[in-house]
Amino acid sequence: MARIRVEITPLEERTALDIRSVIGAATLTAADVGAYLGVNRHTASKWLRDVDSIVINGRRRYQAIDIARKIEASRERGHEA
Repeated sequence: MARIRVEITPLEERTALDIRSVIGAATLTAADVGAYLGVNRHTASKWLRDVDSIVINGRRRYQAIDIARKIEASRERGHEA
């Protein structure tokens, strides 16, 4: 079965590397995302509703690259306005 490879833009890759360097992990909890964005866990959970997650030991975790994609998409929309 063929695998689909999703292309990562240089900005997304740079943001993902920044997330990993600040948080220190490739998968993040809502609390980690909140700390990175400077908001509380509850606000981060709302922001993460449309981001794919995985469950590890009963906790929802998010990949740094998915967080980076959403951040960069938000920045692009902000520049269009």
